[in-house]
Amino acid sequence: MSVAHSHIGPWTLSDVLALPEDHSQRVELVGGQLMMSPAPGLSHQRASHRQRQ
Repeated sequence: MSVAHSHIGPWTLSDVLALPEDHSQRVELVGGQLMMSPAPGLSHQRASHRQRQ
């Protein structure tokens, strides 16, 4: 989410779904707080895939 959003109060599912789509960030709603983390890099995805085989 590269665009800054001003938000007052706890987040709701509707608030999160109204955000613009951004595939470079993973977004979770935990107890009314918006938690964001970057998507894993390609090397991480490859290692994870090899581990599952």
